[in-house]
Amino acid sequence: MIVVYWPALIHVDILMSHGAVIYRSTELTPSSNSVWTSPIGAFSMGFFSLLPNTYYVGIWYSSLPSNQSIVWTANRNRSVGMNSILRFTHDGRLELISNNSGSVITIWAASTLLFEGIDSNASQAELLDTGNFVLRDTTSRVVWQSFDHPTDTLLPTQNFTFLHNSSSLVPWIAANDPSLSPKYSLVFGSGGSLGRIRLLFQDTFEYWSEPPPGIDDVLFNTSFTMDSMGTLSLYNGNGKQIWVNVSCNESAPATNSMRKLQLGVDGNLQVLTWSTASKTWKPLWKALYFQCDVFDTCGENSICNKNQDTNQLLGGGCPLPVSQLDQNVCTCPESFTRNGSKCDPPPSLNCSNYTSVMNQTSFGFPGSTKEDFSSLSFEECEEKCLHDCNCTAGSYANSSSSYANSSSSCWLFRTALHNGVGSDRK
Repeated sequence: MIVVYWPALIHVDILMSHGAVIYRSTELTPSSNSVWTSPIGAFSMGFFSLLPNTYYVGIWYSSLPSNQSIVWTANRNRSVGMNSILRFTHDGRLELISNNSGSVITIWAASTLLFEGIDSNASQAELLDTGNFVLRDTTSRVVWQSFDHPTDTLLPTQNFTFLHNSSSLVPWIAANDPSLSPKYSLVFGSGGSLGRIRLLFQDTFEYWSEPPPGIDDVLFNTSFTMDSMGTLSLYNGNGKQIWVNVSCNESAPATNSMRKLQLGVDGNLQVLTWSTASKTWKPLWKALYFQCDVFDTCGENSICNKNQDTNQLLGGGCPLPVSQLDQNVCTCPESFTRNGSKCDPPPSLNCSNYTSVMNQTSFGFPGSTKEDFSSLSFEECEEKCLHDCNCTAGSYANSSSSYANSSSSCWLFRTALHNGVGSDRK
């Protein structure tokens, strides 16, 4: 037994235009009703709006509903207004500027600085049918490309590499806000996790990684990519495939090329394919099939009840198309109240009046920072937390529990609790 106790529809406006090579001294504005498109019109680039008078520069699937098509965003943390311009300048720079009352501010710019330290300004630009926006110099060499600077999404053929300084995916902070989420990220590992792809909570706690430890072929210059069928592969520097995901290619017709890998607002990494029948993105693969396994799914001081998690599996380990958590998945401990994305303790709970505890059974907080005290009784563990003003919660497992060491274990938590996971069906 383990006992844990505490002291007592977004709207998106998108504009349309034609595809061609883009030359210097070309610009777009939110009011121009024009965008840059790829040769066959698969992708568009320009301004999109999530809220009134709030604009971002991005790339999207041209044929999809506007609120489900964004695959890349330039100015994620800084929206602009109507008086803004995306311009490919006369001297070969791609930049987003804001012009307010005659004051021109550069909001975002593509860096064409080469490894030799030489700034190679571009002579032309183009949005490719892969969704990659490229800048080329006079020799047709690519000096900048959006594929090297992913946001929350990878497209087929896009390489996610260990060596590149922008090798991370960070989800939107909310469905109508592309700002960088402070909670989740997909990165390449370092140190003991060198060359592995990792999902992190607050840049610190790893809650998923591949390939597993012990793969000897993992090297420094690894790369991660997805093919047109939605299969993910990790290659080492010698071009050897060292990991591949198990995807559900039979779930979608081979002719459907609209697939993407996305780190969602919920912190889960998914391969998605567009369903023309339901007009929604359907999962082909998930890094974590149960949402409760995503760190901090239910928020601070909350409990995610795994047996109530409705994300079930099809044969072959593929997820059912369930996108929302059942309302019973996220719960609060006894006497705590739900407050948005977290659970608040009772108002009377403060260090000066710790006289009792609230017991909760069969759940824990994996990954939360804690101090381990072995060979204590339940009562001794309880008293230790009650007399420590920094103790936010305590956890106890007797010697027969799989959570304990050879003897009984007591853990004290002194930070906010983010990953409560329950296992008993209520």
